[in-house]
Amino acid sequence: AYTWLLMPSPEEEIQLRLARIEAKQDELLSEIKWLLHTQSGLDSRLARVEDSMVFRSLRAIGRFYQTKIARKKAGASRGYPDWRSRAGMDAPPSAVLRTQPLISVLLSVRQPSRERLERSVRSVQAQTYPQWELIPVLDPAAPAWAQEHFGDARTASGEWVAHLGENDFLSPVALQHFAAAVQNSTPDLVYSDEDVVDAAGSPLRPVFKPDWSPVLLRHAPYTGGLRMERAGFRGQPSAAIHIPRILYHASEADYALPSPRTPARPLSSHPLVSIVVCTRNSSLLTRCL
Repeated sequence: AYTWLLMPSPEEEIQLRLARIEAKQDELLSEIKWLLHTQSGLDSRLARVEDSMVFRSLRAIGRFYQTKIARKKAGASRGYPDWRSRAGMDAPPSAVLRTQPLISVLLSVRQPSRERLERSVRSVQAQTYPQWELIPVLDPAAPAWAQEHFGDARTASGEWVAHLGENDFLSPVALQHFAAAVQNSTPDLVYSDEDVVDAAGSPLRPVFKPDWSPVLLRHAPYTGGLRMERAGFRGQPSAAIHIPRILYHASEADYALPSPRTPARPLSSHPLVSIVVCTRNSSLLTRCL
């Protein structure tokens, strides 16, 4: 017996292929409907979760901490500069200057950068107080360009002598405040608060100093950068004036806190010292302790 296989005609082959495509299309449509239904169910569940009290509470807590972190970062970067602009540190003194003594500004020159040294000189030239003279004090290791710039050495002739570092600079009203401080008294020393600045001269952090304490000065040279002395004065000051105003800007690269000195004489007794720490922040308290 013979079995005859009849091949479909081209028209029949096309019809068969179309039928298979329609069957697959029906299957795909069925799967798509199932996926859409499942997604709708998931969206509904997610909406109920997002609308729940727990999720809303967590979202509120997240927003709170995000805001707190952002404010903390902003405060760390802009806290002191903002305070400085509000405090009016560059305001002139209110006292009228009846006398205007000559102030000699001694500018120490060792190994400066040209840009920062010029900034120091410009800060003296920009003083609102007119009676000053700039006296460069050149170290033997000073570069040749600095020696050529300042020329021959000069002797200070002012009634008062102020000190300025080669990388630091003065507030425009610094000498005016110093002159106002000695209108009614003749102390041996006048000093002010200062701050630390970056390479561009932008303020980073303040350095507030205590009022005059001869005992503290014997153990640490806390008077810092800008200090003014009577001409010819030598030795330990017996009277000094502290100007509680930031009038001196010290370069961060050179700045260092004063190192404590060993007491010149041993203590005869050891009295109890109570340290009161006022704080509202546990992390700051931990660092302090």
